[in-house]
Amino acid sequence: MEFSFDEIFAARASLTNDLVNDLNKKVNPFGYIIYDVLVLDIIPDQSIRNAMNDVVATEKERIAATNRAQAEKAAKILQAEAEAKTRELEGEGIAAARRAIIEGLRKSVDDFHESVPDLDSHALLMTVLMTQYMDTIKEAATHGGNTFILPSNPSNVASMEEQMRAALLSTKPKNKPS
Repeated sequence: MEFSFDEIFAARASLTNDLVNDLNKKVNPFGYIIYDVLVLDIIPDQSIRNAMNDVVATEKERIAATNRAQAEKAAKILQAEAEAKTRELEGEGIAAARRAIIEGLRKSVDDFHESVPDLDSHALLMTVLMTQYMDTIKEAATHGGNTFILPSNPSNVASMEEQMRAALLSTKPKNKPS
């Protein structure tokens, strides 16, 4: 009777019965009866045990690699969610700051208009913007460091995009002659 390696472990009970029957056929003529045989362990050849250990180790490493990949995926998802929340909160902060600036400008214009009622709204707004422009220049000069000031004309705010483009083009590095 031949068994594969896996079948030997599955057929342990039937092997024990077959062994009891075979032994009884041989010892019964001498007056002995064998009732049971205790099969403690089936020990395969060392090469088979090494192969089995490799299979188990490979399976455990596959499971560990899967777990590491899932943990890395979860960490990346959490990081992405945190970055998204940070950007959302930064956006809310910028929006709140802009609302505060607009409210401050409105209050400044209202206060200024109360002080000088005959000034038109456009001139009033230009005065406030010029004041804010000068405050920005003063702040940049106070803090020093690397400050990049674009040439601008605060009385013509609508052309700011053109002014920025011109400033960027004027600071473009020139090609050195070879």
